Amino acid sequence: KSCMLLYFSHADFEEQNMKYDKVHSIYEKLLGIEGLDPTLCYVQYLKFCRRAEGIKSARVVFKKAREDPRSNFHVYVAAALMEYYCSKDKSVAFKIFELGLKKFSNSAEFILAYLDYLSHLNEDNNTRVLFERVLTGNSIKQEESVDIWNKFLEFESNIGDLASVIKVEKRRATIMEEVGLTSGDDKTTCQVIDRYRFMTLLPLGEQELKSIGYHDSYRKEQAGLGAAHVSSINQSKLAGKMNGATVVEVDNTAKPDFSQMVPFKPKVNWRPGEFMVPGGSFPLPPSAAELATVLPPPNCFKGPFVNVDKLCEIFDKIRLPDTAMSVGSEPNSIKLFDIAKSVQWIVGAEDSRKRKSMGRGDDSDEDSNVS
Repeated sequence: KSCMLLYFSHADFEEQNMKYDKVHSIYEKLLGIEGLDPTLCYVQYLKFCRRAEGIKSARVVFKKAREDPRSNFHVYVAAALMEYYCSKDKSVAFKIFELGLKKFSNSAEFILAYLDYLSHLNEDNNTRVLFERVLTGNSIKQEESVDIWNKFLEFESNIGDLASVIKVEKRRATIMEEVGLTSGDDKTTCQVIDRYRFMTLLPLGEQELKSIGYHDSYRKEQAGLGAAHVSSINQSKLAGKMNGATVVEVDNTAKPDFSQMVPFKPKVNWRPGEFMVPGGSFPLPPSAAELATVLPPPNCFKGPFVNVDKLCEIFDKIRLPDTAMSVGSEPNSIKLFDIAKSVQWIVGAEDSRKRKSMGRGDDSDEDSNVS
């Protein structure tokens, strides 16, 4: 029932059949739906009235849109541009933008549209006044004002002198640093890059820009999304819809289950069957991998080599005392020998027999020598 696309298509169909009364009823029905953002509907309604009945009928619709608290700033932009392009009346368009600025002074996207209109009129003084009104006020957040500062720098670079360009550049640099877009020793170089850029042309290559940590603050404008537009999309995601159309959230896209993925490390001399995935092996744990990078390579060790099985067997037969003995502050204390004597060695039956027999033989030899 609230699909705008169906309503708009039906209205165009009736307009082609010259049934304007039905078109009005379609738009009125769509505007009467509760819980719907009627901004896009008002914009299309304005265009229909201008095509079918003239600019005066469109002005009636715009008046209704102004009185509707649900409508957004897009209606003001559409009505102002319609007055400028269709009726060729710059004064009416200027008044509409001024009315919108009073109501949507905190919208960076509306201000950018107003600035574009003034720049097309070649109104240098009015454009500078608007820049100062918006940027010196506290109606817009610093994060959202970055696009306006970029527009201001571009404006001065095109029509201003070098002194005005440097002045705007310094003011913009302060905001960029407060927002966190520039920092470090190369921040001055990053700021000068924006002075010499033109559209997508930059004075440095991609690798050089990465080396100095350059952040392209114009990228959102090139993609057609300003900071205010991004914030409006984020607000509309909470409701799940924007202007009646479903918004697909980036966070809801399909992602692999990383817990089911097998660790993999590429290996040059891989042997078939060594690992379930060809071309690699199972990596070491992070701590062990870090230790392996510190240790010398295996070919540096020439010996002696230890029989690991025998060493583990000896360690397994050791029985340490239950209470720890204090060695003292001296590293070469005699008490170390007492600790060594307290260790009990568990040996097998064969080893004990050999030791006993060896002990008896030694006694007999000593007796014979004594005798």
